[in-house]
Amino acid sequence: MSDSKDGKLQPWAVSIFGVLTVIIGALLGYWLSVKEKRAALLDDAQREAYLQVLDQIEEPVELELLEADKKTTESEAVESEKGGDAKKSKQLRARWVRSWKVAVNKLAIYGDSAVVKALAEYDRRENRHPDLCSKNWKLDVELYQKMRRSLMPKNQGVSDEDMADLVMLCTPPK
Repeated sequence: MSDSKDGKLQPWAVSIFGVLTVIIGALLGYWLSVKEKRAALLDDAQREAYLQVLDQIEEPVELELLEADKKTTESEAVESEKGGDAKKSKQLRARWVRSWKVAVNKLAIYGDSAVVKALAEYDRRENRHPDLCSKNWKLDVELYQKMRRSLMPKNQGVSDEDMADLVMLCTPPK
């Protein structure tokens, strides 16, 4: 700052200092507000993804119960003879697979890295995706990784192998 001969600040220097302080305070407040809103939106997306995955984990049990149900009325017995229950079961299973895929894709993008890793490990342990990924698997996974990096904090990285297991339903070659 400029000092006058008697050691006092010039009035214009005090004014500039005051204006700069107000501008810096406003920018800092805006940055903190945006950061807080982004964190709240991310928390909501994570919560939604987790609940959707949990809902889908329960649905196969319901499908198995449907398949195991005995026919109790004549109309059900006739429908069963025509293959109605088998068709309904296949339709329900196909709907579940689509819903599961949507839920897992959300989780792969918004989920905490520890949760993504745990679900990928679970899939590998259960050998759910024994097929090897296609030769272009890295290009596909790169898209998901870029989306994840654009939304998640830097410390929430996920390996390409875990991402491929979840979103591509395949096992990357070693």
